[in-house]
Amino acid sequence: MNEIEKYRNVPLKRVRELVIEQLKFGYAHDHLEEEEFESRLERVHVARTKDALISIVSDLPEIKESDQLKTQNAGVSFRLNRGHVKEKGVIFAVMGGAERGGAWKPPRHLTVAAIMGGVDLNFSKAELAPGTTEILIFCMMGGVDIIVPPGLNVDIVGFPIMGGFEDRSSGSVDPNAPVLKIRGFALMGGVSVKEPKKKIF
Repeated sequence: MNEIEKYRNVPLKRVRELVIEQLKFGYAHDHLEEEEFESRLERVHVARTKDALISIVSDLPEIKESDQLKTQNAGVSFRLNRGHVKEKGVIFAVMGGAERGGAWKPPRHLTVAAIMGGVDLNFSKAELAPGTTEILIFCMMGGVDIIVPPGLNVDIVGFPIMGGFEDRSSGSVDPNAPVLKIRGFALMGGVSVKEPKKKIF
């Protein structure tokens, strides 16, 4: 099958993410020098077609499923959703609370609003979409607490006014680890990211 045929029905944004993942994999496994990696990464960001994106990694080894699971086999506890991934989701908490936990399947783009209330998001047993999962947060006189499993990359940027954004996650050095991208605004409220407490026997 022609390479582009694999991605014929995949959104351009997702193809871009997959190409970036393959570049990171190639760099981590010494298929690319640092200068070449950065050069190709710049080409990815300016490419406007799927063909242009695929051509950037056409000479690199394809990431196999066994490679994608390598982080899990190394003892990292995040889970990947290998089935259907919902594109969008919304969680509201107005003068009350809302929570998600257990073996849930987060959408690729999640909007969260906490207004004089609280939202608890526990990703410890969640089945995350491969690549990037994005959370957009609006918090006013409330709070959003996010628990992430060890080995999950967290990219958090927030604009607080009389509030704060806190990230206590350890992250991962594995280029294949999923990314939780958090963007938000907090007015007299806060957003915190942390890992589950370790059990002490």
